[in-house]
Amino acid sequence: MATQREIKKRIKASKGIASVARALQLISANKIRRAQRLHESNLIYLDSLMEFTGRVEKAETKVPSSLSLFLIFTPERGLCGSLLNQITAGFLGITKINPGALYIFVGKKGRGLTKYSAEKTLAIFDFGSGYPTFTKTLPISKLVMEEIKKNRALNIYCLYPKFVNIQKIDVTLESVYPMRFGGIGQDRLVTDLPREEIMTSLELTFVKNYVYQKYVESFLSENAARMVAMTQASRNAVELGGELTHVLNQERQKSITTEILELKGGINNE
Repeated sequence: MATQREIKKRIKASKGIASVARALQLISANKIRRAQRLHESNLIYLDSLMEFTGRVEKAETKVPSSLSLFLIFTPERGLCGSLLNQITAGFLGITKINPGALYIFVGKKGRGLTKYSAEKTLAIFDFGSGYPTFTKTLPISKLVMEEIKKNRALNIYCLYPKFVNIQKIDVTLESVYPMRFGGIGQDRLVTDLPREEIMTSLELTFVKNYVYQKYVESFLSENAARMVAMTQASRNAVELGGELTHVLNQERQKSITTEILELKGGINNE
């Protein structure tokens, strides 16, 4: 049975955990508000670009195994509940179907997944916990376009945590390339530029904005998952503190009762 001193230490520890969890919860909530504005503003532009180019399509269940490149978005930090486990499960499913695929990891936690991809990892981008910016993602877009030009990536896919709402995040696999430009044709667009040049420019613009959008969404999903996890952790810590306080009060009452009985016994003996 734990002593009163040990119980007091546990109560103090539970209060400290609750305080830290609440602080992380508030920090994540603040980041979520800002990230949502970034996500919504860029999503409007990306949707317009997709509508103009006629790009559609999500990845099929069975992903092509030849010359495929996968962008894997992972959290930058821990304490995100089961989010990293879900991304890891999706990534391992990809490696089984595509043993020869290439990978680009975005997020510090992606380093732990490189042991499964070995020499197939092209790069790992670790941006820290700062807010997403378009400039940060340009090296990723550049690397993707280089792989396309070298004909090393005929199919490009993206695995990322899709933000649905604060309580729901879906790890999603999407097809990024090749793209279909159904919205452009000689009868729809009047220009002196060659159609191939327009396609190349649109591809580059789309890839840049797509990568940035998924980076913002990954950042948003990470902080939403952390806020939910820290809310639960804070609640659990408070409940544990209450239970320990109840146990401490019982131990104190037992101690007082024992002293009273001993005092009464001593008086009777006299």
